Amino acid sequence: MNENNTSNKMATIRPNIVMLLFFLFVVIAPTFFTSWLDNRGGVHDLIIHAVFIVELVTIPVLLYLLITRQKPKSVLSLSSLGLENGLYITGLSLATVPIISLLIYGSISFGGRNYIEMPTFHTIWLGIITGGIIIATFEELFFRGPVFHEYRRQGVSFWKIALITSLFFGIAHSGIIQISYTAVWAFIMAFVLYITRSIWAPILSHIIGNTLGHVLNPMYYVDSYVDFRDVLPTYLIVMGVVAVIMLPVGIICWKKLVANNPKDEEKPVAESKAFTVSYWVLFVIIIALTILREVNS
Repeated sequence: MNENNTSNKMATIRPNIVMLLFFLFVVIAPTFFTSWLDNRGGVHDLIIHAVFIVELVTIPVLLYLLITRQKPKSVLSLSSLGLENGLYITGLSLATVPIISLLIYGSISFGGRNYIEMPTFHTIWLGIITGGIIIATFEELFFRGPVFHEYRRQGVSFWKIALITSLFFGIAHSGIIQISYTAVWAFIMAFVLYITRSIWAPILSHIIGNTLGHVLNPMYYVDSYVDFRDVLPTYLIVMGVVAVIMLPVGIICWKKLVANNPKDEEKPVAESKAFTVSYWVLFVIIIALTILREVNS
């Protein structure tokens, strides 16, 4: 009887643990990151950002495993992805990149606030290694690891999980524009994880997205923000054409991926324990702080 009570109590607090870890991720992290940048000692900020994300993700993941006493293999879904799934995810990701690019740079073109800074030096490879591979991998280990896993084990439906984790992922990147496009990409990564049951699926998708985001960033190829504004209309036209061409590819890969990974019937589980009062209090605080940070920036 006591074991059942303990189990039920842990089931109730686990979603709150996830929310608390995310709260620390979003609220405390920016303060420390700013401090790191102020004392970087000549080290490029891309390197500092990568190291910071590695530590920022590793700590909450380890805390989650320690508190919930779960094995990394079950939480992180480390099953093999397979070549065929990898090809479909690659095609789906390649089709999504131009759409995301239109969201990012279209907002700037139509008067949106410019949150993209000119690179301190033209180094695409450094951006690919840090942002494209390291940061993408470790962000997935958190957002599609403990966060996704905890809601699944609580019986929450996929569509609710995709919505919640996409919103979390967008908030973690801050900025209204960034929230919009990162949330779209996060939904796709939640989908490929759900379909394939492998963490390598969203990691692959994230790496492709971040890598091409650096390679296709027009600011790497101009000398000033004025030049960037001049080439922006042409860039948007090209991305629009590419998006239209790649759309059928994305749809085909999406359907093929679903067909290649038939889902087993899942027994319905009550999800009442997944969303407590303390959970929603933390959620409201995070949203409020995000809005406040955006207004003051």
